[in-house]
Amino acid sequence: MKNLDQLKTFSDASKLLKLDPKKVIPDFKNFPTRDRKAMVAHAKLVVIARAANKIGNGGKEWKPDWSNPKQYTHGFIWTAVRPVFGSTTAIIGTRFRLSALAFALSLPMLVST
Repeated sequence: MKNLDQLKTFSDASKLLKLDPKKVIPDFKNFPTRDRKAMVAHAKLVVIARAANKIGNGGKEWKPDWSNPKQYTHGFIWTAVRPVFGSTTAIIGTRFRLSALAFALSLPMLVST
């Protein structure tokens, strides 16, 4: 797989990274039931991002340099706001850094498959 257009599903990403899609996702049975779907989706996103970055980096693994603000990357950030101790609010966030804009634009489609 040499083109981001060929990366259509989580299974495609797993195949590119030589991972078994049925075994790569951890067992989240010890976590609350309401959180499991989100945890599985996050695990799949990690695999998809790694595969897309590998394609975008000419077949070599790509790692973002979090300390370099000039590195050309595309990020996704999402947050969850939960009440803590009555009126206090905590913001929890995470992000992915991606090396290819074409992939960044197609991420929502990939997550839904």
